[in-house]
Amino acid sequence: MAPSGPCLGHLAGNPPRRRILSPLAAAVVATGLATMGPSPVWGGDWEITPRLRVAETFVDNVELESDGGETDYITEINPGLGIAGEGRRAQLDLQYGMQSLVFARDSDRNTINHQLGADGSLELVRRTLFLEADAQRRQQILDSQAGGSSNNRVIPANRADVTTFGGGPRLQYALGSFARARARYRAERVLYGNRFNDRTQQTVSASLASGARFDPVGWSLAYNRQEETVGQTTAATSRDQVLERVTGELNWRVGAKLQVFASGGYEDNQFRRARQGDPVDGSFWNAGLRWQPTRQTSLEASYGERFFGETWSATFRRQEGPHLDWDLSYSESLVTQTDLQVQRSQALVRGPGGNIILDPGGDPLTVTVPVATVVNEVSLQKRARGSVTAHTAKTRLTLSGFSEQRTFQIRDRTEDSYGGGLNLGWQAATRTNVSAGGRWQRRDFTGTSGEETRWSARASATRRVSSTLELSARYRHENRQSDGGAGRDYTLNEVTLALDKTF
Repeated sequence: MAPSGPCLGHLAGNPPRRRILSPLAAAVVATGLATMGPSPVWGGDWEITPRLRVAETFVDNVELESDGGETDYITEINPGLGIAGEGRRAQLDLQYGMQSLVFARDSDRNTINHQLGADGSLELVRRTLFLEADAQRRQQILDSQAGGSSNNRVIPANRADVTTFGGGPRLQYALGSFARARARYRAERVLYGNRFNDRTQQTVSASLASGARFDPVGWSLAYNRQEETVGQTTAATSRDQVLERVTGELNWRVGAKLQVFASGGYEDNQFRRARQGDPVDGSFWNAGLRWQPTRQTSLEASYGERFFGETWSATFRRQEGPHLDWDLSYSESLVTQTDLQVQRSQALVRGPGGNIILDPGGDPLTVTVPVATVVNEVSLQKRARGSVTAHTAKTRLTLSGFSEQRTFQIRDRTEDSYGGGLNLGWQAATRTNVSAGGRWQRRDFTGTSGEETRWSARASATRRVSSTLELSARYRHENRQSDGGAGRDYTLNEVTLALDKTF
């Protein structure tokens, strides 16, 4: 069915398909956000930090063989650059590293991995118009059913560079006490090299919500259109998937802490399903409550119905004093492969200032999320996540878990994942930090008789020799078990000694 709403290309003022920036250009744009514009942009604190990492790693199964495999010694030379800061009207966090790996026993394995994480914004019109951009480049598993490891220090079967970048303008405007208006356009690009089709996604969203004049009864209107193009950006070789919806909401504030709401609307989607004739659009409704008994506690829960059946959602957050945080959520939604890549980048753990936190091995810390198999179709994702974090002046302990089911709309099969993780950080002395952690994940590939179990454990110690020099030691263990033809099993152990220097 053709979309009833306006065409995305018409909204953007351009043809629906056009070539978007290269990965390098996207990184330059993200960096330039902090340096463009008049002098007020330059205010604030900015840090440009060159760094160098030199490490030596022993690996006991460099090719991930099922029967033990070959050992190797790997030298890592990783120069990098960090740019972080926040001005009066600009913000940027950019971390780049060039991971050079030299294998002692086979020089044909030598490789260089480029790793980038960038996130920036620029306030073009004070409190009204913003320009935002981000970019990520990482190495990741492309097909979870085929096995392999995300560890760059082993031979990269089933692993490749994945580059994700995007950005666009965001508008917000207050119409006095009558309403608040918001609008946003975002273009995203995901590049898989020559392993899978690249994809482009463009999103247009707009909303109008009632202001204080309507208290305690409020209302809102929202429009969202998301178009993903899989393949080349030409009409002959691409395939579009469109998710489009219009929503209206009425809400009523009951006292100072509780709000009940009901919403409804229509969605007009375009994507293929396994059985031709199955609906992909129609009317929907939703009802629920929002409760905030204290500034530290909030709950939102809803129930409704869409064209694929009943839907639920819930979010609970609580901060119990300065030392304990709870975060629980459940959602059901249609997602594209581009959405899944963005979710993966958002799983990076960031510090209080927003900077990406690295473990002693130089890898970014992430919350426990499943590695999504790359597919060229829309999926119905049912996702539950939870974490609890306890922290004191010297110790931080995080326990997290997830359960996720993805139903592929073309192949009509499901991929079920669930697991959890534990991370502990401890400041053992003024200049010494110790960390340990583990992850466990189970995945079932319904329809292919395959399943896998992965678990890993790590322990490390870091000593700050000076304000610019750190020494660290790390041990890591990985294990994968599968049946039903779901890839190769393996066990991996590695020990790393590293030196990190900033300039």
